Amino acid sequence: MTLQICDFKIQKKSMNKILLTISIFSVLVTKAQTTVVDTVYTGAQYKDAVYYQLSSGSKTTVLNNNWHLAFSVQKVLPPLNTLPSVTIRLNEGGTGITLFQKSFNDTAFFTGDTIGFSTFDRIYDTDRNLDTGAFNRGLNISQFDYGWGVYNQTTKNIPGRNVFYLNLGNSIKKFRVVELTFDTLWQIQYANLDNSNLQSISIPKKQFTGKLFAYLNVETNTVSDREPVATSWNLLFHKYFARDVVGFDGYPATGIWTNKSDSTAEARKVDLATATFNNFTFTKNLSAIGRDWKEYVAPVWVIEDSLLYFVKTKTGAIYKLRFTDFGGSGNGMFVFEKTLVFGSTGVDEIADIKFKCYPNPASNFITVLTDGLVSEATVSITDLSGRTFLQQNLSNGFSATNVDVQNLNTGIYLLTLESKGNRKVERVVISR
Repeated sequence: MTLQICDFKIQKKSMNKILLTISIFSVLVTKAQTTVVDTVYTGAQYKDAVYYQLSSGSKTTVLNNNWHLAFSVQKVLPPLNTLPSVTIRLNEGGTGITLFQKSFNDTAFFTGDTIGFSTFDRIYDTDRNLDTGAFNRGLNISQFDYGWGVYNQTTKNIPGRNVFYLNLGNSIKKFRVVELTFDTLWQIQYANLDNSNLQSISIPKKQFTGKLFAYLNVETNTVSDREPVATSWNLLFHKYFARDVVGFDGYPATGIWTNKSDSTAEARKVDLATATFNNFTFTKNLSAIGRDWKEYVAPVWVIEDSLLYFVKTKTGAIYKLRFTDFGGSGNGMFVFEKTLVFGSTGVDEIADIKFKCYPNPASNFITVLTDGLVSEATVSITDLSGRTFLQQNLSNGFSATNVDVQNLNTGIYLLTLESKGNRKVERVVISR
């Protein structure tokens, strides 16, 4: 068998570089099909949301009960892909907020009231994609009508036209979008029914570069930057409002959403040992994993035992997931098996940079091998909560850098290579 290794001109490299190339290829082969058991906690009563990266296992935990509305901070991609940049989402699962409308094209904000509230229409977010929501009621893309407002081709702004009513449980507020200005600045207003406590909030998109949404709490009148960069996570563990519960328009549920850049295939009633992703259809459905891999049969949660999910990331890697345990509202625990079945992880490239670290597990030192660095780069080690323990610079070109880990406690850490604003992550284990 002839093995052709690309990306390196071997005749011009030293023996060390040839060995690095071979070792990188070896890692690509041996890393696949390794199963990792991981656990995510969303806390008591599912108060937290956890953003999870499949390649590294890194977790970003944020509160899920401290925001009511989410405003897209994505850039418009005209002419056909404009909707993702104008979406407003509702936190029905995390805070229990509900949304109502007296009538479509109701523009009476300052004179608006809740007389006849029982006849108002309750409107819901979808749990199938992040690019539409309850505020898009009446959507007509061909006319640049986004429900809450219509694009003005002269000013290039989207002035709001509809009044909405936010039911917070203990109070009701009326809400409107004043304008989305030139796809750069959200301007919104909300107030009590008697127009007291009128709030005018501005949300500049540029403050949230790389994110999907900015988040507003209408009780504290604060805007928060709570999510990680969209390219750094694949799965979102949280409590949301499920639209697929038989007999209900919507129902609070706890489960998993997939990043909008990734896709998911569900494999039910399969042989867990032999099932492959080739036999199943991938979908962009946000809640393809969702909630129904588990069922509450009092007094315990039961996990379906012949169910797999395959997640295809934006880079083309495919992971097989099997859920094995769920802790319920006591701790919000998810336990699952994760297997890379196609593609690679653990060896990363930033542009043309080759990156490998060894030994793993390590006890005293980790050697970081890099080739192709042409600008400043750093390597850092953090724990899974994001706390940084050490950081040091790397040399350009081909280098072997020893990182001292003798003072780290045993456990799992993330080793991050960063260069030119890009990051690649390897999970490392400290064991003694």
